Amino acid sequence: MDIEQVNKEIEGVEASGRNIPVRVKDITTYRSAEDIISQPTYGLTPEPEKLIISVTAEYLSINGTINGKKHCFHEECFWASKQQEIVGSLDNLYSAVKNFREAHSSYLNNINSKDLLSRLEDSNNDQIYDWDNCTDSTQLEDQEMWRQVEKSKELRNLVYYGHELYEDFFPQDSKLYILLKSLKPGTIIEINWLLNSKLSWRSHVPWGLMFQQPVPDVGQPINPLGFIGLRYRMEYIAHNPDGKPEALGSLNKSNRVHYLYWGKKETEIAVEAEWLRTTLFSKWPNQKFIPHHDSTNQKNDLLNSLKSPTPNPVNLLYLYCVCDVGQGNTPILRFGDNNGSSNIVRQTDMSQEEFLERPLVFANACTTLASSPNMANNLEKTFFKRGCAAYLGTESEVPIILASRFAIVFFHFFYRTVNPKKVVAGEAVVQTRLFFWQHYKNIGGLFYSYVGPYGLYIDS
Repeated sequence: MDIEQVNKEIEGVEASGRNIPVRVKDITTYRSAEDIISQPTYGLTPEPEKLIISVTAEYLSINGTINGKKHCFHEECFWASKQQEIVGSLDNLYSAVKNFREAHSSYLNNINSKDLLSRLEDSNNDQIYDWDNCTDSTQLEDQEMWRQVEKSKELRNLVYYGHELYEDFFPQDSKLYILLKSLKPGTIIEINWLLNSKLSWRSHVPWGLMFQQPVPDVGQPINPLGFIGLRYRMEYIAHNPDGKPEALGSLNKSNRVHYLYWGKKETEIAVEAEWLRTTLFSKWPNQKFIPHHDSTNQKNDLLNSLKSPTPNPVNLLYLYCVCDVGQGNTPILRFGDNNGSSNIVRQTDMSQEEFLERPLVFANACTTLASSPNMANNLEKTFFKRGCAAYLGTESEVPIILASRFAIVFFHFFYRTVNPKKVVAGEAVVQTRLFFWQHYKNIGGLFYSYVGPYGLYIDS
């Protein structure tokens, strides 16, 4: 759809009297539209187009230049009144994610470590800017596995409920729905969810799992580029960033702390944790691992480090473990073989002290056993209350191998291991999803969600 047709449809919506723009007064956002537009670049040349959506309890405020035309309007928002309907759609979507993972875990885990590292070391496989011209670098085995997935009932159910949630948030008779249809792949969509909004009942929304395109008929192949997480660059601000500068510090003068699973070495997750430590992470500068191999009280070491990460400054915390759900849907991080007290970290065990620095937190809690959509939200809130700059976590259950591989590719882009050009955190997440699809026909990157400023970066 071209922009002229979009504008005609928008004018038609206004003329019909549906969702007529209302003048909104005193909308307080985390950052003004002017501040957002004038913020430092994301290291992308040329800069992608950007659409800013600011959310209050009753209204959406839309601002952006799309296809050369300025769009600035307000539109009624019914999300608060549709709370129960949206919660029901979320439950359906998370259930579909779980069923897809259980039916296709071998497909999701089918990323060979040696092949992956080889591809990452090839400078030709660097950051993608123009998504319309992505090349297919998959092998025959990957293509064959995808052919078994693309027409599956589990994927169609995931697409069906992803599309249902998309239309809950963006109704077909709204101007925003029409405008979104015109966006080019790779456009930045920034959503500012206001802290004082009545919408606080839902501070986490799985935007990436929403499906924008019409749902194909049963038995027809699915194009996963209809998922928002593979189609656009999403920036989601759901917690007040307090004006923190977007630079997280120098790669060589700051530190990163890894909290890795410590259970029996013969288990799959323990093998992956040790491989990550020795083969990859230890080769990068300023990496610290908790607990140490010779630790006599692993849980105590972990809690002390999470309370006050050292050596200062620390700009990234990475957790690789299992995540269960306790009473009341509170998250339990399990780092050992069982749920004994020495192996688990409950939400209530964690310190509430503010971080000295404001690190990016990557909670890679694989094989999550919870289906409740509130579980990830609670863990996310725990770290934001302590002042983390951004949070990267799983939407639902993530197979162990997939979780390990996602971390490798994310850090590859974020640390600029091949190309010294700045890659911001939000872009590193997007590029990881694209890398999985471009090289392995794997959509597992959609199971991850990034919350926070898109432009956080580590200096060279």
